[in-house]
Amino acid sequence: MGKRKKTYVDDQTNFVFSPESVCQASYQEVQEALVRYRLAVKKNKQTDIWLRLCQTLEQEFGGSVLTFIESFDNDVVKIRHYMQVEVKGYFSYLSEKKLCNYWLFLLNQYVKVKLKNVSKIEIAADTHIIKASKKLGLINKEQLTSSQVQDIVIKAWSDLLKNVGDNPIDFQTPVWLWARDGFPTIVAEG
Repeated sequence: MGKRKKTYVDDQTNFVFSPESVCQASYQEVQEALVRYRLAVKKNKQTDIWLRLCQTLEQEFGGSVLTFIESFDNDVVKIRHYMQVEVKGYFSYLSEKKLCNYWLFLLNQYVKVKLKNVSKIEIAADTHIIKASKKLGLINKEQLTSSQVQDIVIKAWSDLLKNVGDNPIDFQTPVWLWARDGFPTIVAEG
């Protein structure tokens, strides 16, 4: 069982998934719940981030992620703009390119709400995706070391799939796993 699920099924820690409950708990209670199953590894930094996110959701959206999504007409582009441009400080870590796109992907996959402009969810260009993009020839050695490598990778995947009908984020999990596992040779069956 994964760390998120362990945290969720434990009656002593699952309150962290309720912004209202987080806002009513002490800092220490939130921190202990987040680190029990390693949902937070950097305990102070990640507790601070979690508290800020919960406070924002509670104060601005009644503690509801669904209300948050609906406030932006369920539109990925509007949600991302709000998080990354309008009030970036309120969504600190979650507003970063990599995590914001991955979070939107998770919302689309696991929350019972129909998001608009799903094709605009960009690949979450973390270390594994960046290395895989180089391995696949989507970026070159110079681009790999660029300070703009995330943007370069996002554009490369977007350009590659522009007329194919697939969304870049749809490749997130298999490409990430392939890179994390050291790029094992893929053998076609049949």
